[in-house]
Amino acid sequence: VDLRHVEPESASPAALEGADAVLVLRAFEDVTLPLLDAARGKDVPLVASWDDDFLSIPPGTPIGDFYNHPSVVRAIRRFLSESSLVVASTPPLFARSAEHNDQVMEAIYGLDEDSVPRPTGPETGSVGAGAARAGRPVRIGFYGSNDALALPWMVEALRLLRARYGSAIEIEAIGIDPGRELADLLDWVEPGVRGYAESLASLRSRGWAIGLAPLADSAFNSAKQATKFRDYAWAGIATVCSRVPAYERVLLDGIHARFADESPEDWAEIVSWLVEHADERDRLVRGARALLEHVHVQSLTDASWFQLLWRMGAARDVARSEEHTSELQSPYVISYA
Repeated sequence: VDLRHVEPESASPAALEGADAVLVLRAFEDVTLPLLDAARGKDVPLVASWDDDFLSIPPGTPIGDFYNHPSVVRAIRRFLSESSLVVASTPPLFARSAEHNDQVMEAIYGLDEDSVPRPTGPETGSVGAGAARAGRPVRIGFYGSNDALALPWMVEALRLLRARYGSAIEIEAIGIDPGRELADLLDWVEPGVRGYAESLASLRSRGWAIGLAPLADSAFNSAKQATKFRDYAWAGIATVCSRVPAYERVLLDGIHARFADESPEDWAEIVSWLVEHADERDRLVRGARALLEHVHVQSLTDASWFQLLWRMGAARDVARSEEHTSELQSPYVISYA
């Protein structure tokens, strides 16, 4: 496979020269439409791959207003309907894609453990358990670059936990810039977004006993993958997550994580149970690790990409005339934006 990378703003019909297929990753916008038009005109298969439902992002924020702009909506719909194949990362995104195209493939993302820091410490059990048993505060954390921790019912849940436990717990966050109300409840914050491997190393180094994964119940969030659970499982942290489709599709309540309803009281009660029961945290960590090692693996992602390459190759072979069958052993040349 000869893979050529082109940034979206530099994409042009020239990227098709010598290419057997084109893969567009998320860049469904005006600047890449000439690539779509050229691919259709030259019968070069174009694959559109996405992992967020851009058509369900509500307006009112800079990113929401961008994706609701009429020109962007038109570009997204054109890519979904006119691409040779649409690759979607979750069942809801598959269903959304199928509204526009009858050629859709689901491709799940696994965790490539070779690309992230090797875990250290005990193989099983939460990394925060030892500190808790030694009488130090139980650390509760949130890892992410979104505003889920600032949801009103989540802020109130943290307030209830702080009132109940005081200095017996520490509440931390990685990747957010909290407002005043939330900041007053946090003991430590690492703001901003860092590289994936670097941020995972920071996550594990904090020694959290409990990881929070709140998520509002919305059409956009239902198309998400359970990536936060995957990261917590890798780091050996017991997870409490929202009872929403993104987590219900892949996790069992009480086996891999604990689910909480969208209310501060429910979140506070479930987190409290885990604060007070280190053995339950350890059991969740073991269950989560088993799921991570057997399901959320890089080999699953690799299999999806092999399937994608086979489909691209089949499309190329169909497009070629019989007198060129001798070229079938040549490398696939793929441009992507």
